[in-house]
Amino acid sequence: MREIEALDATKSLSQLLDQVEQGETIVITRHGKAVAKLVPHREVERERVRAAVAALLRFEGGQLPEGVTLRNLIDQGRG
Repeated sequence: MREIEALDATKSLSQLLDQVEQGETIVITRHGKAVAKLVPHREVERERVRAAVAALLRFEGGQLPEGVTLRNLIDQGRG
């Protein structure tokens, strides 16, 4: 994982996207503090699936956490 300041990232976005497309993760910082992360699209999909599975594993006694529906969980798992 590589870090780059926001000002530098704006100057080299095309090159950063090429690197992300090759599988690299890039953290964009502002004044040394992380504010965003560029990740390959397939990694984002895996994270969504992991979140859906984790929510299903927390499912107990037929009750989902407030604001979560089974339809939401199914849709998250499908990407």
